[in-house]
Amino acid sequence: MDKNKNRFIDAKEIMELTGLSKSAAYKLIQLLNEELAQKGYMYVRGRVIYPYFYERFFGKDGDRDAGI
Repeated sequence: MDKNKNRFIDAKEIMELTGLSKSAAYKLIQLLNEELAQKGYMYVRGRVIYPYFYERFFGKDGDRDAGI
């Protein structure tokens, strides 16, 4: 996914990246959007900003090769 081309990620893409079910992906989006709202940011329902999703799900360092 080209982050500069599409800044939002939807449930389908989250399902592909994480292996979560559709309902779990939507719950994750809802949780992340609630966090953004508490910080004073606007959000789009059913989607989340890709960099914020990546930071919260994979960590701040952005090390894609990090083992879990």
